[in-house]
Amino acid sequence: MRRKTNRSNKPKPMPKLSLRQLRYFYSNVARAGVDDCWEWVGHVNKSDNYGTVEFDYVAYLAHRVAYYLGKQKDPGTKCVCHTCDNRPCCNPRHLFLGTKAENNKDRDEKGRHVALLGEEQGGARLTEDDVRDIRNSLEQQRVLAAAYGVSQSTIWRARNTHWRHVK
Repeated sequence: MRRKTNRSNKPKPMPKLSLRQLRYFYSNVARAGVDDCWEWVGHVNKSDNYGTVEFDYVAYLAHRVAYYLGKQKDPGTKCVCHTCDNRPCCNPRHLFLGTKAENNKDRDEKGRHVALLGEEQGGARLTEDDVRDIRNSLEQQRVLAAAYGVSQSTIWRARNTHWRHVK
């Protein structure tokens, strides 16, 4: 059977869960004290450390389902944010709704956003020295792109928008 995917990145409406699905969900939550984090012990995305759960071949973020079940309210298009800053946490007391901007502000204020710059990014094809040389060069983009083995748009971004931290 083919799995349904969410290519639009829009949150899916919360499903009406059967008793079997509720039992399955809570069997993957390590419930602790009322004010403690309730860790998701089921599948966790390696890329972002958020728990996921599938119902009827549709994947949902576990903390969104926990919010829905605990607050009896579908989060809709809002972000479900953590007061505890623990992504696998499914304790509804630790979850609140916010806009994307509010979620980003909360993250930044708590110092959880680490922006990787330049060479620190895993896919970087240029070094800081390369960027300095590119900026000092009078060569055309296509010539530089061939010389560095990158696209012309990478050369343009090195000169104009990305790598702002390089002086």
